[in-house]
Amino acid sequence: MGSRYAKLKRRRLRVKLWRWRFILMTPALVGALFILGQILGLFRPWEWTVRDQLFRLRPQEPLKSRLVIVAIDEADIVEVGQWPMPDTVLGQVLRRIDEANPAAIGLDLYRDLPVEPGHEELVEVFETTPNLFGVEKLIGNPVAPPPALDAAGRVGISDVLPDADGKIRRAILSAEDEQGNSRLGLGVVLALHYLEQQDIRLQAVDESRGHLKLGQARFFPITLEVGDYFADEIGGYQIPLNYYSQTFETVGLTEVLTGAVPPEQFRDRIVLIGPLAPSLNDFFYTPYSSNLSQDPPQMAGVEIHANIISQTLAAALDGRPLLRLWHRHAIWGWILLWSGFGAFSTGHLLFWARARGYNLGLLASLITITAGVGSLSLITYLSFLWGWLSPIVLPSLALSTTSIIIVNSQNLWELRRANGKLKRSSIHLARRVEERTAELQIALKAAEAATVAKGEFLANMSHEIRTPMNGVIGMTDLLLVTQLTPEQEDFLRTIRSSGESLLAIVNDILDFSKLEAGRMELESIPFHLKGCITDVTRLLYAKAQSKGLELRVEIDETIPSYIQGDPTRLRQIFINLAGNAIKFTAQGSVTLRADYADCCPPSLAPSTPIWLRFSVTDTGIGIAPEQQHKLFQSFSQVDASTTRQYGGTGLGLAICKQLTQLMRGEIGVESQWGQGATFWFTAGFQVPEEIESVIEDPVEVPLLVPQARPTVSSPAPSPQNGFNSSVNGIVPNTAKILVVDDTPVNQKVVRNQLKLIGYVNVHCVDHGQMALDRLAQESFDVILMDCQMPVLDGYDTTRCIRQEYGDRPPIIAMTAHALDGEREKCLAAGMDDYITKPVKRERLAQILASWLPEASLDSPTDCENPSSGSASPSENSLKMASGGNPPLVDMEQLMLITGGDSEFQQELLETFSEDALKSIEVMKEVLDVQDWEHLYRLAHKLKGASSSAAVLRVPDLAAEVESQVKHYYGASSNHNALGNGAASVTQMDVDVCQLRYLVETMESTLKQLRSKVEQRFL
Repeated sequence: MGSRYAKLKRRRLRVKLWRWRFILMTPALVGALFILGQILGLFRPWEWTVRDQLFRLRPQEPLKSRLVIVAIDEADIVEVGQWPMPDTVLGQVLRRIDEANPAAIGLDLYRDLPVEPGHEELVEVFETTPNLFGVEKLIGNPVAPPPALDAAGRVGISDVLPDADGKIRRAILSAEDEQGNSRLGLGVVLALHYLEQQDIRLQAVDESRGHLKLGQARFFPITLEVGDYFADEIGGYQIPLNYYSQTFETVGLTEVLTGAVPPEQFRDRIVLIGPLAPSLNDFFYTPYSSNLSQDPPQMAGVEIHANIISQTLAAALDGRPLLRLWHRHAIWGWILLWSGFGAFSTGHLLFWARARGYNLGLLASLITITAGVGSLSLITYLSFLWGWLSPIVLPSLALSTTSIIIVNSQNLWELRRANGKLKRSSIHLARRVEERTAELQIALKAAEAATVAKGEFLANMSHEIRTPMNGVIGMTDLLLVTQLTPEQEDFLRTIRSSGESLLAIVNDILDFSKLEAGRMELESIPFHLKGCITDVTRLLYAKAQSKGLELRVEIDETIPSYIQGDPTRLRQIFINLAGNAIKFTAQGSVTLRADYADCCPPSLAPSTPIWLRFSVTDTGIGIAPEQQHKLFQSFSQVDASTTRQYGGTGLGLAICKQLTQLMRGEIGVESQWGQGATFWFTAGFQVPEEIESVIEDPVEVPLLVPQARPTVSSPAPSPQNGFNSSVNGIVPNTAKILVVDDTPVNQKVVRNQLKLIGYVNVHCVDHGQMALDRLAQESFDVILMDCQMPVLDGYDTTRCIRQEYGDRPPIIAMTAHALDGEREKCLAAGMDDYITKPVKRERLAQILASWLPEASLDSPTDCENPSSGSASPSENSLKMASGGNPPLVDMEQLMLITGGDSEFQQELLETFSEDALKSIEVMKEVLDVQDWEHLYRLAHKLKGASSSAAVLRVPDLAAEVESQVKHYYGASSNHNALGNGAASVTQMDVDVCQLRYLVETMESTLKQLRSKVEQRFL
């Protein structure tokens, strides 16, 4: 029975040892690793840094009245008048101190050479003062002691020993000179002299190990077996320096010379004379010099000697402990002890938690490290107060490392066990995964097919709807410029409005599709905020006016004029919200606001992010709170009756919500039924970096808020006075244009649109092959290319043209596709620009003007002889203004800008004519000096200002000046004239003269306008 029980106990022991095997081995391995680091001195800087904190944490000890320092500072050096001070002055200081009967005098100044005058008197003082001790330097560059004091045997060494990091942590009590004689340190010499007067002398306790006794003090030297210093750092008799204080009682040298120090302050005390002046550079780093400070404080050499003296006296007389270092074997055992503590404490916590169904993991390590390092820190601090410098860094690191390794090994074991379970589960799940994978592959193929079908459907829908809409809207625009009865004109405008509404629905569906697919990308460009909102009010003015609504705009003036973001999407949101507000408002007003979302940022420096809050407030029917949750849902309306009365697809607000989210903002509504509504949204923008590099001399766009006045009718030109080139005086352009389109209606629309904007040399073909055949016979200045055509489509046709003819002529895509990526597809095929159908005449004119900058007008340009030949454009303008032809001011646009305010019209036109005349004078001056860059900016400014004032003809002439300067002289760079010939300068001068004639005609027109305003004829 006993044998069986013993076997069972041995088996249980083996199981327990096997269970704890890693915990038993880890402390030894980790401890050995850190012991090796201690032997190599790898962790000494860390240990020293922690020990320095102990000096700072220790309570301040009261000063004993045994020592006083005579300090030599900068003021004393100035008072003496030279350095080293003359022997006369030094002798006078020593006599005055000696007269007070001090216990000992320490001269911490090198006086190996005489400093006249007064050297003989100083030697006499040295010889007649028995308690005076001087210094010499042994280590490094030796300095001899004063000969008189050396002969009397009253000399101590002044050397201090810095550690590897430059701090003084050791005191050298004695060292051997070159002759092998033992020389005591200055602090020890002064302390021994002081103690001998009290019959206390130095005694040897253990000569073999260098243990000494002095009163109540015991001295133990630093050796290779003690502490963590290397052999080349140990010399003489060294002990750890237990600093007494950072400051001591101090008097100045000048005070001693003038007799201002009472004798009682020196009597029976050690007087230490030494420099405290920074210019003498006798300063050292100590444990009080924190490594975390940029300029750590230093301690003067005389103060270090004062600490050595105070340490020795306090230990001998008061029993204050001297600091001792641990034996190396004790340090190694201490490391192993704490490493074992970390292992066993962590292991016990882990096994205890596992037995109860918990997994502490790193929490066990955290508990062990916190408890262990906290206990070790307390032990270290208490032992420091008792005179022992206990190691703390290496035991702490050993404890922490061991604990973390134990936790990681436990986690690894748990992971292996979990992996075993997962392996068994994976075999069971493998078949299910294969089955599900096959099902998902089938579903994935179906989803991909549906995505492709959806994309093809949207592309085909866009093309098939836009192609007939191009014909409907285009032909309607062409009919509107013909002679019509009022009833016919009303019918046509209704057709165009319906077509544009249908086109808007198509665009909403395409935008919604892009947003749902995550393919909508925002621009980030600088733009004029007021101009963007003004564009919205201009677009919606007619709709507001027709309902008698007042359209207002309020913008915080502290918002920068230019911000960086996506103006197109901001305008789209505003148009949608403001359009809805006008739709659901029968009377009152609609207000557009822009201000900061939170508060104005403290700085509006370039690239500063700003958050803006925009809102649209109306006085309409309002929305009940219980219905507001439906507003921003796709294809959703508040109720059916609203849908029937006001129409709409229910996509507008859903698109606005997704656009604001793309702009890192949010959207919401505040409303009550019958009290109007406020739709608001926020968006993030930036202050642009260099506006000048984006927009040259930007023209301030006036924020004109039109106010609808139902009683004021806006005069509009009759259809027969519309845009017909022969009536409006548009000079035909000789550019040769080829239109490639397979739809006869589209050909007819484009041909007539080109005719209306001045291009008469237009040729049409039905597909790409015909275009290639035509190009083989003749050349063209620009090609308008449809993309989807029979025989040879626009993409392949463009590639053939680029391969055969290079980069010319420019090819402009004219397609009914409006999906994301279509523009990139056209540009990749070699096309130069892109315009979608239905084609708007203004957009077509803008694109052609950008690709035909050199197209000349068939008009004379002789400014010197306006009466010869045909009339100049200025004369034509003058005749048109006075002969009943179309006026120089677009009255319809002016009424739109001013909201029918005739006084505002007069003020606007007067201001423009005055500024324009000044600009003309400056343009002639800069033309004379050939300052092309300045001329370009002035023309650019005049073009924008005249457009904002609804003035005709001036923008075209200013654009011609701008185009010529940019083309011939490179106005966008800092060139001078490049010598393109005198002909270009003459042409430039002709344009300036035309502008002068035009502005003079404008002045007479403004006078007539002012007269009519005063007589209330407008």
